[in-house]
Amino acid sequence: MSNKVNDDSAVKLRPLNYPHGWYAGTGYSPYIDEFYHLASRSMISSSDHYLSAMAQVIHEPVQDNHRVPDILRSTCLRTYINEDHIDLEIFFINQSTGMTCAYTYPKDQLLVLFPGDYTSEMQTSLKQKYQIEELHRNKFEKNIAKLLKIFEEISINSNAVSDICEIRILKKDGPIK
Repeated sequence: MSNKVNDDSAVKLRPLNYPHGWYAGTGYSPYIDEFYHLASRSMISSSDHYLSAMAQVIHEPVQDNHRVPDILRSTCLRTYINEDHIDLEIFFINQSTGMTCAYTYPKDQLLVLFPGDYTSEMQTSLKQKYQIEELHRNKFEKNIAKLLKIFEEISINSNAVSDICEIRILKKDGPIK
């Protein structure tokens, strides 16, 4: 059972300029927020531009040795429209090299970013219980129901996340606001 002491009402999914859809992150909030503000103010058009923005945002706190471990464990995501389909791209810092990295997540797979206090045993158990990698084609409601159950369980068992869940939809002509 969770021992949450805070009510986090921060916006979790944030709109980006078209053809980008939604932005989200997990980890050190000030870093995630600053990366979002930089990404949303400029017309970033490629993964390389996002990686440059990420490096720019990281530079000052890392120089001051301020919250470096928290920043290194942070992950940012964006959706974007790529020709006739929607992609999910993950931005993170390689903890071995310190380099910023991008990864386009495979289609038709469910991604869950676990909070820092979620042990590997807890993650494995949840993945098995909900068959996380399995998405049901053309079963939108079933997929949303699964996501909500996963979110509820993580929220109950973690002190690092709130119990607020946001769901946003991205169509090929842009985010639905």
